[in-house]
Amino acid sequence: MPRKHSLVTKPEFANLVELILNYFESSSGEAARAGDPFERDEAEPLLLEFSGVVGVSGQRNGCIYYTSPSELLQELAANLLGTEAATRAAARDMAGEIANMIGGNAQQYLGGDFVISAPIMLEGRPKNIRLPIYDPAYVIPIDWKSHRSYAVFGLRA
Repeated sequence: MPRKHSLVTKPEFANLVELILNYFESSSGEAARAGDPFERDEAEPLLLEFSGVVGVSGQRNGCIYYTSPSELLQELAANLLGTEAATRAAARDMAGEIANMIGGNAQQYLGGDFVISAPIMLEGRPKNIRLPIYDPAYVIPIDWKSHRSYAVFGLRA
């Protein structure tokens, strides 16, 4: 069966990268950097400590997710909440918030003919999970402070 390719173009990726970097800077006052985007087969999802996943349906189908180490999310949540430290629960919620922000704003750059689900949050690497993602998935590495996280787009028509 022929493989259907993602509908995310290089200019759309540039817009999405800018959106993500702006979110980090506006939320923390500290710039984030994007690594080089790459394609990845998602036979086994790239999941770090916490992940927020939004499903996509309509003109494009699949999912968008953001995955991160807990430390990054706790630092970012503490910045947003104006506290010294944030809990693991706040980190989990932050993963969902970032995924929801990326998915909601992606409609502006990828066309509004699709809807996104409410985010679901994952902790670790749940066994036997199958994300509604299409290969190849496009991955954007995000570096903030000393941490690396990833935004992953697995969409098709």
